[in-house]
Formats: sequence, C-alpha cells, structure tokens
Amino acid sequence: MIRNQRGQFLVEGILLMVVFLGIAMMVASYFKDKELIKNLVKAPWTSLAGMLQNSEWATPSAGAVNHPSRAGRHVTIEGSKP
Repeated sequence: MIRNQRGQFLVEGILLMVVFLGIAMMVASYFKDKELIKNLVKAPWTSLAGMLQNSEWATPSAGAVNHPSRAGRHVTIEGSKP
C-alpha cells in the first residue's frame, strides 16, 4: 500500500511532461526538416507581395509590367486649347 499518494502523483506528472516534451521536440524537428512553416508562408506571400508593390495579384516581377505608374498618362494642367 502506498501511503504517500502526492509523491506518486508528482512522479507521474513529471513522466507525462517528459513524454509530451519529447513528442513536441519530435514534431518540431519534423517541421524544421521538411520546412513546412516556410512553405505555408512563402507561397501566399509571393502573390501578396505583388499586390503590395504593383497592385496586381502576381509575383512582384511579373506584376511590375502592369504597375499603375507605368501607364501612359497624358495630362495637361492648362487644358485643351481651341
């Protein structure tokens, strides 16, 4: 018969923390080796970066052709002369 139940609870708690910490480290190393987080962030960022830079849902280099500042504008301050 175990008289000190709190001691057993403490030992079991520490063992569970060690197991969960080991699993967390294995999952973290798997994510790091496969670069999963990098792929989740990089793929959407390319089109978002194109929208931020060029107002075009494309990669920044492909959308640069359609940037609004490249449009030919023929504006005169004086207006048209008759």
